[in-house]
Formats: sequence, structure tokens, C-alpha cells
Amino acid sequence: MRYNRYCSDYDYYLWKYSIKFKYKTAEGATAYPENFKVTIGTDKTVAAQTNTLQTYNGITLQTWTQADLSFTPSTTGDHYLAFNCFSAANQYRLAVDDVQITSALSSSS
Repeated sequence: MRYNRYCSDYDYYLWKYSIKFKYKTAEGATAYPENFKVTIGTDKTVAAQTNTLQTYNGITLQTWTQADLSFTPSTTGDHYLAFNCFSAANQYRLAVDDVQITSALSSSS
């Protein structure tokens, strides 16, 4: 941040986070549908996961599939990423791998 002698305030920097991961269901003759969502919260509790980034319903992809999401925090502080599987019982397997989170400057004023 830099001081500007023509402005009474300091600059504001907004950060955008890129979230990438791969997902798939179990391989086999039968594709069992899976449901999951990706959430962000301000604490590492279920109750704090108040921002749903994406919901995936009825997934039957048996090969690794790339997901690309983005998130711009509306508050300062720590944020926690969560994957919540809410499929019916006995659907076999939902796999998530290669999770990457990167940040970039979104804007400044």
C-alpha cells in the first residue's frame, strides 16, 4: 500500500482467490450419482460455512474432471474452504484431489 498526499486515506487492495481441484466418482460398471458442494466460511465449523461457491448434483463422471472456481472475500480475516458431500447413502465413492488455491490482486483504489 502506498500513501497518497492528495488523499486522506490509504489505498485499498482487493484480493481474488482461484480455487482449482479435480473430482470424480468411483470407476466401475455402474455409475453411482454423487452430490457435493464447495463452501467458504470464516471459521472451521459447519455452522460457519455460509458461502456456497458451487453445488454439484448427480455427478457420475468416472474420470478426473477439473473444477475452476473463484472467490473474493467480503470481510477481512481467515477463510476456510470445505467440501460437503450430501449424496444418498451407499453411493460408493466421491473423490477430490489436487486442490490448489492461489491469490491475485483483483483491484486497488
